[in-house]
Amino acid sequence: MQTEQAAAPAEITTKTLEAAPLLDGCELVRITADYPAVESGLTRPLRERINRYYRRLAGDYVRSAQRQLGAVAKQRALVCAAGGEPFVPFTARMSFEVLFSGRCMCVLYEQQEICGPLVRRTRFSDVFDLGTGDRLRLRDLFVRGRRALRPLRALLLRAADERFDFAGRRDGAALRRRIAALWQPEQFYLLPDGLVFYYQPGEILPAARGDFIIKLSYDSFEKALRRVKRGV
Repeated sequence: MQTEQAAAPAEITTKTLEAAPLLDGCELVRITADYPAVESGLTRPLRERINRYYRRLAGDYVRSAQRQLGAVAKQRALVCAAGGEPFVPFTARMSFEVLFSGRCMCVLYEQQEICGPLVRRTRFSDVFDLGTGDRLRLRDLFVRGRRALRPLRALLLRAADERFDFAGRRDGAALRRRIAALWQPEQFYLLPDGLVFYYQPGEILPAARGDFIIKLSYDSFEKALRRVKRGV
């Protein structure tokens, strides 16, 4: 899914790769990989650089699903056939969302695999500087580089405490430790009003309660971290 915004610095369209490996005419896995393609708004070299990255990413996902899920699905299909049971094809899907913040393009994408009763979701993100086409790491956003990560982690925990009131919860201490231990600095994206960190589904709270994110407003760390090396 794409997020349309006024005056977006680049026009994004959706490209799709599909595959459906078969066993004796029976579908084993239905694979769909949607990925973004920059159509206009950037120079041709930058467009091609970003588009090549996602074209390769989608192709790798399709091939991996064919190989790994296909092998598991084949065994399951053979067991079902031997037992006279119907086989329900596995599914694998990659979807994406694009957000813009200043001259940065954030691509949030998710890979989901459904194998019978088992469902696995994995979230990813990339942040591109549209001026250079570079894929940015978190430390690239700050003058202090890697030294900004420790105070950022402290601000993250403070924001989480304000949200969950650790002291007032029976599981507050354990929840705080989990949020701190599972924080991945590169699981981030940018919004016009803040920096967002996300966790994988089910890591902090039950997945049924939705995706777990913590947003830090730019004002909350501007003085402490003396941002910004890259405009956001």
